[in-house]
Amino acid sequence: MHPSDEWYVGGDEISLCHKQPTNMRQRFQIIKNFKDYCNDLTVPILVDLMDNNFQAGYDAVPERIFVIENNKTFSYVGGPGPFEFFPEQVKEYLDNRYNQQQQQQHTEDVTQQVKQ
Repeated sequence: MHPSDEWYVGGDEISLCHKQPTNMRQRFQIIKNFKDYCNDLTVPILVDLMDNNFQAGYDAVPERIFVIENNKTFSYVGGPGPFEFFPEQVKEYLDNRYNQQQQQQHTEDVTQQVKQ
């Protein structure tokens, strides 16, 4: 998703272009459109404030992927785009992360069954 009235990235047929939002209502509408477009997306999406303090503080220009755990810590910080932006790396990270979590849960379940 890229603003069409700023740094437009052409030739990307899957991008959802929009005007740069000027308020939070517009920003939330863009996220809603994105979620509608990616209807199988089940992860929460965090939205920066209008002052873009997260973007500035974490060098997230023009794009960067972070995985934030439930305890609000970063477990994965991808490189800044476009030259260090590799979505396949975060996919591999998440696959490994959740496979390990599932294996650990299975082991705990089996251990609990054996104790009973």
